[in-house]
Amino acid sequence: MSLYPEIEKILSESLGWDLEAIGRRNVERFVQSRLQGIPSTSYSTYVDRLLVDTAELARLVDALAVPETWFFRDKEAFACLGRSLRPRTTYFRVLSAPCSTGEEPVSIAITLLEAGLPVESFQIDAVDVSTAALSVARKGCYRQSAFRHKLTELQARYFERSHDGFRVASSVLRTMRFIEGNLANPETLQISDGYDVIFCKNLIIYLNDAARVKLVASLDRLLKPDGILFVGHSEVPLLQKHGYTPLAFARAFALTRAGRAVQRPTMEGSKPRRPRLVGPKAVPRPAPSAPPPTSHQVRQSEESLIDQAQRLADQGALDQAAEVCRRLIDGTAPDYRIYYLAGLVEQASNRLDAAEELFSKAIYLAPDHGESLVQMSLLLERKGDGRRAAQYRERFRRLEERERV
Repeated sequence: MSLYPEIEKILSESLGWDLEAIGRRNVERFVQSRLQGIPSTSYSTYVDRLLVDTAELARLVDALAVPETWFFRDKEAFACLGRSLRPRTTYFRVLSAPCSTGEEPVSIAITLLEAGLPVESFQIDAVDVSTAALSVARKGCYRQSAFRHKLTELQARYFERSHDGFRVASSVLRTMRFIEGNLANPETLQISDGYDVIFCKNLIIYLNDAARVKLVASLDRLLKPDGILFVGHSEVPLLQKHGYTPLAFARAFALTRAGRAVQRPTMEGSKPRRPRLVGPKAVPRPAPSAPPPTSHQVRQSEESLIDQAQRLADQGALDQAAEVCRRLIDGTAPDYRIYYLAGLVEQASNRLDAAEELFSKAIYLAPDHGESLVQMSLLLERKGDGRRAAQYRERFRRLEERERV
């Protein structure tokens, strides 16, 4: 039972927050401290104040916002971003919302720079409802605790030493625009052009049902047709219900709109072919027998087929993608990535029994492949097997806990 239902209503209506997810105890602690700290203030007068005093509401929001983040958190998402880039002549636009204290947009900028994008060729819009978090992000100053992974070379390249930690290089900060706003509000970010990439991780889980609908509508409006959306692992099911399809990048939790192509060539682009030299006709000779392919050549062929299957799936050509996956399964050594991709294709084709068998094989080969665990739990939910779905969710939860240590 809520001690402060009126305040919960304000937060729910103004921000779309689900107080069960945010934590009612956090609300209670803050309100009690404010009632004790503001002279001659009753609960009813404090509620009235929140309705008209935007600074006081911002103070409440700052107290409840979850600021736990660090550089390259969920590093597989940034690896996926780096691999997804392609040669381009247009301006590259990325949205990070919520951006918290700035570690995520800084990680995005470093990923783009490391992939070869010039600093003037992209912009990152970083959005959050917390004014305190945005203040930290704008300063770009961080303690060593913000670096959970070994980033020694990147720290040296993109950060400057300060008296109490590290400061983001000004060239990196200039690629970012910090904006106070709420992505669940349809009026936030009224822009004419969309984003190539959106990071919207761990926001949906804190919203009520009405706000979730508004957020998904904002994502649909803001993401380019061939754009990529990154979310938290537990948010994938909701986006799938709204027409998004997971990409087969392990633990990246990246999605694109169903039936849309997502191209992923390398940044180098295609190399020009060497022109053929035409000379006099030679006396025909028997062709020497071709040497057997090396293991490296075989692996390159496998990778090419995996990329082909992924492209076909992204384009909605599910039957063709399934055929390529079958060729891979029949003709190559067991590879969990192939079984996972084939499972996604079968799931998208509504062949759930086949998808379950393929996800099971992927998990057998790679018990710690988080996305296979998540997809298996989602599939079992669709089949009405809640007990087994819960088992796979618990396995994924334990996997996440181990990786945080």
